[in-house]
Amino acid sequence: MPTSDLTISSVRYIEDGRVRELDHPARRYESVQGLRQAFDEPQHARLTTAPVGKLFKRDIIEKNHLRFREGIHMGEDTMFVFEYLLHCDSIYFTGRALYNYDVHPGSLSSRPCSLDSAWLEHDAWQQVSGHLCERIGLPQLHPTLTFISKIHYGRLLDAIEREPRRKTRLTSLRRLDIRHMRRVNRPYTAYQRLALGLLYRGHFRLYDTITRIRRRLAPSYA
Repeated sequence: MPTSDLTISSVRYIEDGRVRELDHPARRYESVQGLRQAFDEPQHARLTTAPVGKLFKRDIIEKNHLRFREGIHMGEDTMFVFEYLLHCDSIYFTGRALYNYDVHPGSLSSRPCSLDSAWLEHDAWQQVSGHLCERIGLPQLHPTLTFISKIHYGRLLDAIEREPRRKTRLTSLRRLDIRHMRRVNRPYTAYQRLALGLLYRGHFRLYDTITRIRRRLAPSYA
């Protein structure tokens, strides 16, 4: 197996007795240009997923003091991968499934995250994705980054909806780049876009009213 800063295997997903293998062709990428090319290759999507099935170099981790960020309870592992990529000069995809991933609803990754955790995740992602764009020349609306931003924003909106009484915390929504968020979140529902706009403008009472109506109507949409 060639020596690289990051080695990535394919993964065998096991759920309810069914096995699904996520294959990736063997390929090696070198230099900043190679990293950019790897991001543009859809068949190598596992580059930006959680650390499972990945081999990292300890000296890179220790030299750059890379750790899972405290306080983030969802997405902290993926954030670690992106921070690691800021210090990578070579990536190797083995093309073989060397990791079995057991999928079940009771896992820690299935639990909802708190509003505080979602905010920390949002702030960390803005910082890390910005540095990555600068390093390898990715546009902010690159499909891969847009997909991950959508996941982060989705968790933030879900956490806001679960904790609607925390008015003082919600006023910090003014920190968000609303225009960018709306571009990224175009697939989201009209309700989510409306709720975001109300919160951003500080219309908390109207937000509460609309949320209560939506919750009453939710069973009819199920």
